[in-house]
Amino acid sequence: MGLLVASFVLLLTIHSLHLCSAEDSASINRLGEALDGRFGDLTAKTTNGQFGPWSAFTACSRSCGGGTKKRTRICQHGKTCLGPTHEQQTCNAHLCGSAALGGSTILRGNSRWNEWADWTACTKTCGGGEQTRFRSCLAGASCLGAKNEERKCNTGSCPFGSWNQWTAWTVCDAACGTGQQRRTRLCIGGNCAGNNNEVRHCSRGTCGGDWNEWSAFSPCDKTCGGGKEIRRRVCTGGSNCVGNGEEVRVCNSQPCSRGQWSNWSAFVACTRTCGGGSQIRRRTCTGGSACPGNVDESRTCNSQSCPKGMGFRNDASWSTWTPFSPCSVTCGTGFETRKRNCVGIGAPCPGLDKEQRPCNRPPCSIGKWTSWTAWTPCTQSCNGGNQRRSRVCQGGVCVGDNNEARKCNVQSCTVWSTWRDVGVCSRTCGQSGVKRRTRVCPSGTCVGPAEDFIACNRVPC
Repeated sequence: MGLLVASFVLLLTIHSLHLCSAEDSASINRLGEALDGRFGDLTAKTTNGQFGPWSAFTACSRSCGGGTKKRTRICQHGKTCLGPTHEQQTCNAHLCGSAALGGSTILRGNSRWNEWADWTACTKTCGGGEQTRFRSCLAGASCLGAKNEERKCNTGSCPFGSWNQWTAWTVCDAACGTGQQRRTRLCIGGNCAGNNNEVRHCSRGTCGGDWNEWSAFSPCDKTCGGGKEIRRRVCTGGSNCVGNGEEVRVCNSQPCSRGQWSNWSAFVACTRTCGGGSQIRRRTCTGGSACPGNVDESRTCNSQSCPKGMGFRNDASWSTWTPFSPCSVTCGTGFETRKRNCVGIGAPCPGLDKEQRPCNRPPCSIGKWTSWTAWTPCTQSCNGGNQRRSRVCQGGVCVGDNNEARKCNVQSCTVWSTWRDVGVCSRTCGQSGVKRRTRVCPSGTCVGPAEDFIACNRVPC
């Protein structure tokens, strides 16, 4: 009996100090029930009350990292009951975020995580994105587990979009040799299959060519008054030699001396056999470029009347001469011209309807070319096209050409096979259906994509 009483007293002491765990409380309760059964008289003499049933446990004070939950009971039928009126247990001891190390929950000192922040916005509206949330460590800087957490979001498939037209190809990024050109397009109305950019190779000729020797200058194209001589050279071993392939220099720039007329030619046949016709003869200015007088001369011929019965009427006559025109050149030697008209009915008017005389202007000065314009875009993307550039002569007469041409994009074109549909339309109706098609490049060097997506079934649902 003394040993049982001692055990009972030890039970009371432990409960009063609240040092028991959940399992200890259960064991003590079972021991108390056993003692109560065997020594009911002794218990009745010691206590006047009796506990009611335990309440349900309260919610855990934390969702992770170790919290507590409590339950209570009430002493009934008396003022004093043997045992505690409330009980507390540890709960949610697992680590927050990451799994507990080694499969067990570890709490270091008094460090605890605060509550998780809200999830961030999903990085995508469809097709699978990500969300992130964060937390911070309270009461210390050595909390176990991760401070951020990620999860998938908006994993549903995206609707099909449609591509707009490709932009024009950019200019080849190489001055010579092989470079690249690019173009882009935009996806409208959803997800589009394929790439939004495209690259192709372009050729600007072999780099690093060498000039061969200059040719001899050509003969001067004028004997006086400033002519030009030209020499040329060829770029070999490439197509991008530095410098010009043609060189021009002025020649025979001395003013032209007054020339001398040759003898007159014989008169040509008369223009009529009766009723008055005309004949013309000509001469040439030699030894210079400014001979005084006219190049042509005319006279009347066969002025006798035509026999009767020919039904011929002759009352034609010349109008007055027009004033001489301005000189045909602004420098050097040119011509002034005047004209007249044959009016009336009958035989042609005798003589010429046009007359010229030489005119002299100040000697021509040597002008200066402006810089060449930029080359025009190539007329072909392959198989050889043309580019042109031009320049303007300022301040006089310039030697050389005012425009220049060159070949471009000389690489061979390769032809794609015809497009072939592969697969079915993504929609049976509506405005967003697309289907895939492909084509084959026999040589492997074709320009453009081998795969494409086109609209299909664009009919109301």
